[in-house]
Amino acid sequence: MTGIKPSTILTSRQLVQDVSAAKRAASVDPVIITDRGTPSFVQMTYEDYRKLGKQDQPDGAQFLQKISMQEDIDFGFERLNFEPRPAGF
Repeated sequence: MTGIKPSTILTSRQLVQDVSAAKRAASVDPVIITDRGTPSFVQMTYEDYRKLGKQDQPDGAQFLQKISMQEDIDFGFERLNFEPRPAGF
């Protein structure tokens, strides 16, 4: 799977009407699913999904690596000073 080129575009309604056909199409190439004419989702095989992310690591490990920060961030928050007041009922 190099250079993903969807061969099928389905509306959400078409997907609901024939899920089996969508799965068959996705077994060949990714399928774009539109919502009100706008591409919204892509259906593909799990194998293609794994190749797309080049996930050589166990599930979740690559995601955690991508979002981990290599350095600390210093936040300079100002201290809030406020006086409590009686509730007005």
